[in-house]
Amino acid sequence: EGVPDVWVEEGVPRHERKCVAFAHNAEAKKCLLLPHSGRRMRLQPLLTSLEAPDGWTHWLSQYDEAEVGGKGFCGAGTVQAIRGAGLQIVREKANGHVYVRCTKTRKVAKASCVTRECGGRPWC
Repeated sequence: EGVPDVWVEEGVPRHERKCVAFAHNAEAKKCLLLPHSGRRMRLQPLLTSLEAPDGWTHWLSQYDEAEVGGKGFCGAGTVQAIRGAGLQIVREKANGHVYVRCTKTRKVAKASCVTRECGGRPWC
């Protein structure tokens, strides 16, 4: 009740809409999943105190934030590309670097998602 439907994305079938954020109101017992187009939405009133949880808190996926220019983590598309190359991410650092393990040899190596370190490529 009273929570807007932000899943309205022109031309995007419902099964392709991914949740990248959510808003939560403990007192109202409501949780709203947000797609990429609604990730900056801020429901009011905002939570101002944990002693009186009567407002909304907002959470954004670190992977989606990286895709839209955030700092520190590899973007969701980059993570998928790394996994698609047969590598498993075993550790993430908040500086654009990850440690990956080859699924065949089990060797661990450091990789970068910082495009300036990778000659403009999304990862190396």
